[in-house]
Amino acid sequence: MREPATTTERVALVVTTFASFLTPFMGSAANVALPAIGRSFALDAVSLSWVATAYLLSAAAFILPCGKLADIRGRRRVFLSGLVVYAATSLLCALAPSAAWLIAARVAQGLGGGMIFGTAVALLTAVFPAARRGEALGVNVAAVYLGLSLGPVLGGVLTEQLGWRSVFGVNAVLGAVIALVAARGVRGEWIEAAHERLDLAGAVLYAAALLGAGFGLFSSPNTNAVMASVERRLYGVAAATLATMRLVGQVLSLGLASLVLALVVGRGATVAARPDAFVTAMRLAFALFAMLCVLGTFASLARGRTATGG
Repeated sequence: MREPATTTERVALVVTTFASFLTPFMGSAANVALPAIGRSFALDAVSLSWVATAYLLSAAAFILPCGKLADIRGRRRVFLSGLVVYAATSLLCALAPSAAWLIAARVAQGLGGGMIFGTAVALLTAVFPAARRGEALGVNVAAVYLGLSLGPVLGGVLTEQLGWRSVFGVNAVLGAVIALVAARGVRGEWIEAAHERLDLAGAVLYAAALLGAGFGLFSSPNTNAVMASVERRLYGVAAATLATMRLVGQVLSLGLASLVLALVVGRGATVAARPDAFVTAMRLAFALFAMLCVLGTFASLARGRTATGG
């Protein structure tokens, strides 16, 4: 008979699930609010795209260093710090008086999102024993994609009924509540690499390369298999690498969409002014994404043959 989950395991599962839901929800919900933000600050299409891209680029740049920092300084500590940063910067986004303020706050919000994304899976892996780990990680991964799916729907409702600032305000409140529950309910600390140090130079080079290149195929490997294949002291790095792949895929999609809009619609034009050009741009973007999906399918098949020795 399987042993019942402890209080720490249950609370860790709840807070990491909601946190893993919140960060992708923010990304997809904010995209729906972009037209309202553009009208509020009189932004053109390309400038407006930075409101979304700034968050994803920042999160992708900080995830891996934050994952390593969690291995060194403690996964609970970095996870809680990420929740606090995320909640505070979400509030700053909601109160933004200008586009520059909003974009800067989105960069800082990406730091908080990176701290959460880079430690949630590692924290679950450390808390749960191997017999129950797969179920916990499955719930966490489901929360990520549920956030991505519900973001446009709930973000649209919030924007329509309460204005675009409510999207960020709701995230600020939820982030603060999750941080409070995690601080009170998740007991203990997990530090597996206290003797190691964070490679700051490597982290800077990694971020610069990611921000400079900003492209690559996005794959979704089996999270449980990946986490089970590394030593405990590397849980943070492994979890952060998985999360980085998700965010790099999102950054790539936003970058391609922004490029197509700039080339087809133009920087100065709005969607309302050139609806035909916008439809053409969207068709071209979807064609590019379909090609990437095909390439990703072949990459997944090749990985499967390698794993089976075929």
